Amino acid sequence: GIGGTVHLFSDISGGQLNPAVSFGLFFARKLSLVRAAVLSVAQIIGGLIAAGIMKAIFTSAPGAVSMGEGISGGKGLILEFLGTFFLVMTVLATINGKRGHAAGYLQPLSIGIAILVAHMFLVSIFLLSYLFVSIY
Repeated sequence: GIGGTVHLFSDISGGQLNPAVSFGLFFARKLSLVRAAVLSVAQIIGGLIAAGIMKAIFTSAPGAVSMGEGISGGKGLILEFLGTFFLVMTVLATINGKRGHAAGYLQPLSIGIAILVAHMFLVSIFLLSYLFVSIY
């Protein structure tokens, strides 16, 4: 999953696949502004290309995300912010040399687990709100 992808690209971009992570590293003074901007643009272009490939392969949108009933755009934005914050804080914690983390397989694994937990949490909220509203 995502931990393997982070590990795969760690020598190229430091395993950064998300512009929020790139700018989080910039604000933590781990990346220059130019490198964070270049990586973010590359990540967005890569995401658009991947979306185009998926659209060409599948007739319907697999994994399309929509908010359940009862979740407003504002609530969705806050939940997405919290999930992204959790991801960025996990990345910053795993690369912190003061914690004694040696570079290796545990960093991508930690990031993959953080993303899994965030998705489990956020998807359950979206689905539970949808199920609750549709039942009543």
